Amino acid sequence: MRRIALIGAGTGQSQILRGLRNAPARVTAIVGVTDNGGHSGLLRRRLRIPAVGDLRNCLAALAPRGSRWERLLSTRFTEGALDGISVGNLVLASLAQSTGSVTRAAERMCGLVGSRHRVIPAGDADAQVGVELKSGARIVGEWEILQRKDPSRIVRVFHEPAFRAPPEARRAIEQADLVVLCPGTLFTGVLSCAIAQGLPQALRRSRARFVMILNIMTQPGQTAELTARGHVEAVQRAVGRRPDAVVVNTGRPLPSHLRLYARLGARPVEDDLGPDAWRADLVYRRDADHEVDRGRAIPSLPHLIRHDPGAVARLVRRLGYMQLLRTSS
Repeated sequence: MRRIALIGAGTGQSQILRGLRNAPARVTAIVGVTDNGGHSGLLRRRLRIPAVGDLRNCLAALAPRGSRWERLLSTRFTEGALDGISVGNLVLASLAQSTGSVTRAAERMCGLVGSRHRVIPAGDADAQVGVELKSGARIVGEWEILQRKDPSRIVRVFHEPAFRAPPEARRAIEQADLVVLCPGTLFTGVLSCAIAQGLPQALRRSRARFVMILNIMTQPGQTAELTARGHVEAVQRAVGRRPDAVVVNTGRPLPSHLRLYARLGARPVEDDLGPDAWRADLVYRRDADHEVDRGRAIPSLPHLIRHDPGAVARLVRRLGYMQLLRTSS
């Protein structure tokens, strides 16, 4: 395997990147930048820059395990006016201002952490993700979409304003041997990244094998009613290309985690793809139980049910190896 492009946003993408950081391949993560919640959203509003939180997670995933850069990028202030704010987000925001773009800031940080892999934002614009609902309503802003009152399903994703992906991101897809659509918040995260202008066209031109790694759980406000097939069809509508291979999780998360997610309106994604899908136990089980089953109110889904970086990395390498065999025959 020579070149892998990962398209996504959030915890799912950084988990896969963590598993691939020592892979004998050239990995490029193309990362969504339209999150408007939390401290990343606060920096957006104050500095008028794209969201940097998911970029920071990916950079931390590429840093050598236990290194000062991994610790620094993952550290948050714990008191005072900066309580909860990520040091890594501040570093990226400062670099974006000094270099003139988030793309150059991410490139500089890749060099600083000593990674041979690349992290590229989906764009340098301060834009929001928007959706059109089956009811005809249009809602702009990731958190506004997640917290909307209209229960109609999402039928289209767009950006406001529209923005073009950096040339480096488009080339990474066109030159890849394997393109992986990572798990994550499907519409406002993963597809918000994938629809940046130039990326769907690059994906349709690319001769790479296009692999989709399905989410383990549904997400209220986005995919609550979608089966595995529904996820795949949403991707095809958004980017104009159907995945060549779809990876479905067969593992069972901890019962206490499932009970918590059920109270928040989430359930395991129903596998209705038939015999052609790839299936494997991809659940990360090294987390402590965290005593999550206490009935306390949690405003959004916690990251307790995640993909196992090692298991996903092994599967990605296998899929990429098969692609090389196919193209060389």
